[in-house]
Amino acid sequence: MLPLSVAQSARAAPPPPHDGPAPCTAGPPPDPYRGYCATYGGANTYFGSYGLGFPTPLGWGMCAWPAGSGGAYPSPFYNYALTDPPTGADTRDLMAFGFAMSEAVVTGFWAGNGSFNADQAAVAAKLYYDALAWHTPLPSMDAGVTAAVSILYNLTVNAIDATAPPVLGVSLPGGATSFTTSTTVTVTINFPGSNQPLAGVTVLLGLQNATFDANGATAISGVTDSSGVASFPLTASGPVVSVTLTTVTRVGQYGILFLRPTTGQLNAQEIVAAADPIGMSRVDVFTANAPGPPPPPPPAPGSVSVHKEGNDPGYFSVVGAQFEVLSGSTVLDTLSIDASGNAGPSAPLAPGSYVLHESVPPPGYQPVADHPFAVLAGTNTAISLTGADGDLVYPAQVTIFKRDRITGVPLAGAVFDVAFDPTNSGSFTQDLGTCTTDAGGQCAPTGNDGSDLLPGDYQVTEVAAPPGYALDPSSTVRRVELGAGEAGTVTFTDVEATTSLFVQKSNATEPNQGVPDATYDLFVQGPPPQSTPPTPPPGTPTFANMTWYAIGTTDAGGHLGFTIPVGYSWCVLERSAPQDFLIDPGLRCTARIDATTPDPVKTVAVSEAVASVTLDAYKFNASHPGERIPGASYALFVNGSFPIGFTPPPVPAAISVPPGMSLFATATTDAAGSLSFTVPSGYAWCLEEVGVPTGYLRDDGLHCTAVLTSSGALRGPTLALPELAATGTTIPLGLGVLLVGSGVALVGASGASRRRQGRR
Repeated sequence: MLPLSVAQSARAAPPPPHDGPAPCTAGPPPDPYRGYCATYGGANTYFGSYGLGFPTPLGWGMCAWPAGSGGAYPSPFYNYALTDPPTGADTRDLMAFGFAMSEAVVTGFWAGNGSFNADQAAVAAKLYYDALAWHTPLPSMDAGVTAAVSILYNLTVNAIDATAPPVLGVSLPGGATSFTTSTTVTVTINFPGSNQPLAGVTVLLGLQNATFDANGATAISGVTDSSGVASFPLTASGPVVSVTLTTVTRVGQYGILFLRPTTGQLNAQEIVAAADPIGMSRVDVFTANAPGPPPPPPPAPGSVSVHKEGNDPGYFSVVGAQFEVLSGSTVLDTLSIDASGNAGPSAPLAPGSYVLHESVPPPGYQPVADHPFAVLAGTNTAISLTGADGDLVYPAQVTIFKRDRITGVPLAGAVFDVAFDPTNSGSFTQDLGTCTTDAGGQCAPTGNDGSDLLPGDYQVTEVAAPPGYALDPSSTVRRVELGAGEAGTVTFTDVEATTSLFVQKSNATEPNQGVPDATYDLFVQGPPPQSTPPTPPPGTPTFANMTWYAIGTTDAGGHLGFTIPVGYSWCVLERSAPQDFLIDPGLRCTARIDATTPDPVKTVAVSEAVASVTLDAYKFNASHPGERIPGASYALFVNGSFPIGFTPPPVPAAISVPPGMSLFATATTDAAGSLSFTVPSGYAWCLEEVGVPTGYLRDDGLHCTAVLTSSGALRGPTLALPELAATGTTIPLGLGVLLVGSGVALVGASGASRRRQGRR
């Protein structure tokens, strides 16, 4: 039956129909113990207990604030300290509720029974606490949670108005201290202050000089009824004897504890916790007037203690593990492992056979098998659960993946070294050896004995890259933390090992002069590397057993550099030539370039043929046009910008370069009075005499062409250059320069001659 105030409020505000397990909207807590995420009464959060590992007598606690009221989840790492109850909490019945939680440890309530499981028990505790402390109406609950709430309610009701933990009483009928032959011993357990009885408590009794009628033995156990009473008929073993009765039991402590976080998440909820149950015993001596020999003395009780170790102590402590001492299916005591790995001694145990059962394994560990043991009179039985008999952590696994950084393709042949930090100190002192990725680009390391890995921190180091790839010094080492039972992964990526391939483009006419703006396609021979672009530019030619890889253009010095993966042979093909140059149609190829090749950086030297035209001129006597004149020196000027891919010659002091022009070359007429220049296509040219043969006057005119291209005949015009003998005769103004050849324009030749004559 539930408290009237709670029942009334529940009736006044019916709970929503969706009450029950539901995912936490804020996510599950980091340190759950027993319970689950749920929605009750409109509050969605985690309902239950947290731990183990809190500094509470039982190693766990519950949120002391109302469900869903905010604040971070509790965690054992927040260094909790005792504190006052939360502001606004109704504490009138909380001392009694603390006893109910403590007594629930004795009865095995927290592990569940046939009506509910351990999680439902924890949920019930939180719901009932909120009802008492915060007057939160009890929501709709499933049958298991309802049954658990009812048990906590009955335990709490018994302890209300109590002033101390329950008291153990032993008496004979009428309060007598003696009896004749047989009598009945009555054991009572009730609370001081309220005198309320405590039902369901197991008591152990031992006799000296008497036996219990129920089993004919000197030891027996029983359970208090609803009145807190257990009765045991007995018979004395001798005529006039002193009968000694030893009574032992274990009950919950009265009271409750509140703790608050002092480090970490200071906004985390306060927690509420119960005290550890206490053992009670008493010895009573009665006088028996009965016939027969004196009974033998009862055997002295013994006890049991446990030492426990785990196989992953650097990360998972065994603190908080709980063991039940079983006699058949009866729990006689519960032992909790402390920080030293020890528990016990237990409450007094009659000599006999028992079973040690791990009811609560430490977090991360698998439960150990039940351990039968014997207790001898007056002796503590020490049980050591270490090594193969100790706690074995749930093993972990990790899979190492190796991928190409650009394409994500799995890579085989990468070698990884794996080391473990067994002490959780940041030192990876336990090397587990290496593993090599398979065709799927993965490998899975194991322990030194071939077993799965212990949970904890691992350092994975790539010690050898896959063939054709290079280690990235910035990402060869990764750390991975594996939880108990976790199958973790860690992924490494590598880039292809590369070198450089250079194209040096030079002028075939002037080999030391680099040619800019020549565009080249780069092709790889054979199966292409992973970094090959999927689609070449439009218009890219195709070749058997070759794949387009890149495109580039020479710089101002005629240089072009490609970054290429090692392990391949390469070819370059000129896609487009600069202005005034002819495209090179040939493929220029290298041998295979490997990382082990001495000086793997390769240069492909390519010359560029100039698109040129030939400019011819001849020098003749102006007075006798059929007479050719040798030995006349001329400067050839380019009219406009200087041709790309050529180097201007130094200008002699005797030559004055006309504005807007540049000196390109000088030459002297041969025995036939002829000059011939091969010049780049696409420019206009001018000739000026700079050296006069003996007996002749200098021709001061500029003799110019239009823009000459090689799109037609490869030879350009022939310029006729007049020369007068030094007789004082002047060149007629209308004579000018003879121009032989079609399609060539003469720019102001006669006028130029007049201007130069004026300067003379």
